[in-house]
Amino acid sequence: SNTRLSSSFVSFFPILSFVPYNYSAPLSSTILPSMLNRNASHPAPLLPTFRCAGVGPETVIFPNSCRGRGDELSSLCAREGSRHGVANKWHTYNIGPEACIGDTSCGEFDVRHVNIGHRACTGERACEGIAAAPPHKATTITIDNDACKGDYACHDVAMEANSDVTIGKRSCVGLEACYASDDLITVGDDSCSGIRACQSMQGQFALGKHSCKGDSSCSHL
Repeated sequence: SNTRLSSSFVSFFPILSFVPYNYSAPLSSTILPSMLNRNASHPAPLLPTFRCAGVGPETVIFPNSCRGRGDELSSLCAREGSRHGVANKWHTYNIGPEACIGDTSCGEFDVRHVNIGHRACTGERACEGIAAAPPHKATTITIDNDACKGDYACHDVAMEANSDVTIGKRSCVGLEACYASDDLITVGDDSCSGIRACQSMQGQFALGKHSCKGDSSCSHL
C-alpha cells in the first residue's frame, strides 16, 4: 500500500510504493525498493539497480536493499557506469546494514556525508572513490564494521578533499584496500587488509590493531 507523503515530495515522484521499516536513520526523503525483506535472518530479494535510487537532501538506503545478480551487480548504489545508480548530487547518504551488495557498490559518492552500515557495500571496488573530489566542502565518511569488502575496497577514499574518515573493524578488506586514501583517517582493528593495502596513504591517520596487513602493505606511508 502507498503511504501519504508531503506534497513537495509527491511533486517529484507522484506514485511511490512505500514500505515502512524501523530504521534509526533520519528520513528526509527516500525511495525504497518495492520488495523488502524485513526479516533479517533471511536474505533479501535480489533487486535490479533502478530499485536502489534515492532522492533528497538526506537519502536512506534501507537495510538489505539494493542487491542484484549477474549484470545487475555492477554499479549498485554507484554513479560509475550506471544510469540507474544512486544520484550523488545531494548532501547525505545513510546506507543501511547489508545494503548495496555488488561490484563497484557505493563508489564515486561525491557528497558531503556518507554513513555506511555494517556488512554493507560489498563487492569488487566497493566504496572506491568516495568523496574523491567534492567541491571544496568538508566531508565525513563513516564506515561501520565488516563493510566495504572486496578488491580495491576503499581505494582513493577522500582524495583531494577536506575529509574525516572513520573505518570500523574488519572493514575495507581486499587487494589494495585503502590504497592512496587521503586526509584524516581512523582505521579500526583488522581493517584495510590485503596486498598493497594502505599504500601511499597521506595526511593524518591512526591505525588500529592488525590493520593494513598484507604483502607490501603500509609502504610509502
